[in-house]
Amino acid sequence: MFSRSGHSFLSIAMIALSASLSGVCPVLGDEEGGSRWQVTYGQVEMAVGQTEPASGQTEPAAGQTEPAAGQTEPAAGQTEPAAGQTEPAAGQTEPAAGQTEPGGVDALVEKGYASLRGLGVAVDVTEAIHWFQKAAEQGNGMAQVQLGELYAAGQGITENPEESLRWYRMAAEQGIATAQFYLAELYHQGPGGAPNLKEAVYWYRKAAEQGIAVSATRLADMLSYGDGVPPEPEEALRWYRKAAEWGNMDARLDLGYRYYNGFGVEKDLRASMRWYRQAADQGSAEAQLKLAYLYYNGIGVPKDDRVALYWFNQAAERGLVEAQLSLGGLYAEGRGTARNYMAAYVWFNLAAMGDDGDALAKRARAGRASAAKHLTPEQLAEAQRLAGEWFFKRN
Repeated sequence: MFSRSGHSFLSIAMIALSASLSGVCPVLGDEEGGSRWQVTYGQVEMAVGQTEPASGQTEPAAGQTEPAAGQTEPAAGQTEPAAGQTEPAAGQTEPAAGQTEPGGVDALVEKGYASLRGLGVAVDVTEAIHWFQKAAEQGNGMAQVQLGELYAAGQGITENPEESLRWYRMAAEQGIATAQFYLAELYHQGPGGAPNLKEAVYWYRKAAEQGIAVSATRLADMLSYGDGVPPEPEEALRWYRKAAEWGNMDARLDLGYRYYNGFGVEKDLRASMRWYRQAADQGSAEAQLKLAYLYYNGIGVPKDDRVALYWFNQAAERGLVEAQLSLGGLYAEGRGTARNYMAAYVWFNLAAMGDDGDALAKRARAGRASAAKHLTPEQLAEAQRLAGEWFFKRN
């Protein structure tokens, strides 16, 4: 079974959240362009540009420039608003205590995204956190999710898993699926190193029920192995299938393994090939390696060295040492392609970069030495250059 127990929370949290929020934050426009600023005269508010007095207001006689009785006129040159006016003073960038932000809480979130992503303003994570905090404290779920992510990553703020969990939980309890998934991830790994598997299962299930494929896969893993709950193999299989149908690569890889080995299901090589192929097409090096072996050995499909070579190459390019070793062997033997000792040397050399005690690395070094015997000094130097170039581009 392919284990995902060592998955990175931050990398998932960052990818899964960016996808879920990509349509949330509109590009900011001119705030003042569409706003309706109010100017207060005594107890009567009139929109800028309004020429007709409000009900009950006494209109001055023709030519009169004096204010109505009881109205206080600002002193000459005065720019401050009259008493009770809520327009910010000159230079003030946010409303005074108790004053409502124009546009409401959504405007706070938009300002947060603008500062975080540099939309019309310079990137300023500290400023973004300020606006997200204000919106989150007013119950905005997406601002709470964003704060959870920033605290988890330590981006622009001290990393704080407990604070991240607090904000994620607020959003999760509002039914936001991404927050439910990230909350489950935190509980699974354990803020401070103390996992809460029961809570992890609960929140993985909540997010999975809303169609989050990766959450369905995590839930299936825990149900399959009895991680925090009694094992439920049939329920696990149901969630693996759902996640695979929703396009999750890991679930497809898992189903390929299950059908190949008859693990929890009746053995079915055709079904195994189908799921492995779908995962391989998504870039799973493990699935590509499995397909290569199936074609190389003719298991469930006609034996085909050329197709095997193709899938070994795909997995080798993704850094899978076992695939690099096998690919080197195919080039050295001329199977599925013309014999090519330079290509064989390159792939053996890359596979040999493992630890001295690694069995695969030992086999690779033996293959490399064998291939080197068939190369001129110039060819050997070029093969070494190609291997080094490949390695440094990917490390």
